[in-house]
Amino acid sequence: MIEYLIFSTIYFILIIGIKDFSGYFDYFKRFILTSLFMLVASIPLFLVAKYYLGFTLEFNSLFLCLLVITIILIVVFKLLNKKYSARMDTRFLVSKFFEIVLQQSFILVSVLIINSTGLGYYSIFVFAVFFGILHTLNFLFMPKKRAFYFNLFSFLGAVIFYVLITFIKNGLWLSFFVHYLFYLGIAIETCFNKKSVFNGKTIGPQLKKR
Repeated sequence: MIEYLIFSTIYFILIIGIKDFSGYFDYFKRFILTSLFMLVASIPLFLVAKYYLGFTLEFNSLFLCLLVITIILIVVFKLLNKKYSARMDTRFLVSKFFEIVLQQSFILVSVLIINSTGLGYYSIFVFAVFFGILHTLNFLFMPKKRAFYFNLFSFLGAVIFYVLITFIKNGLWLSFFVHYLFYLGIAIETCFNKKSVFNGKTIGPQLKKR
């Protein structure tokens, strides 16, 4: 099973690298292409989860309800708030949605593989450490303070994702929307705090207001 984890990790890092550094993808000008790229890139990981790890992916009413609730939250906030934040731009939110589809497909495979090791509840700790180590890559291309916060949140997120996927029915969908709502919360925070470490103007030129 460890070979699947190695393959999935290399594949995931490669896809993220292509998205961030190839110059072909952009959260704004090419948000549709970027979204499609990440959606298609997630398919091999979901196939590994299904055919090699025995996970059945089901779209059900819970997914639709959570999706509708999330869209309503975004629309209501946009109607009530007039302050601009790059992270609250609709194009960015759409791109981020599909980026999290990709991320959760990788998280799913990682959790299933680590579960198969027979470590019991220690698997939570192993996954949290693994997830945290991956997030240290943020220090290579993010401001150090922002990278530190993402690393800090990654450990908490790892525990939440692991528990939801492993122990809760339809936990994959719950973990997906927890993940997305985390980024939505950051987006809302940047609307009210211009000095936020997550503010779009310090993310990169592709996140500047157009």
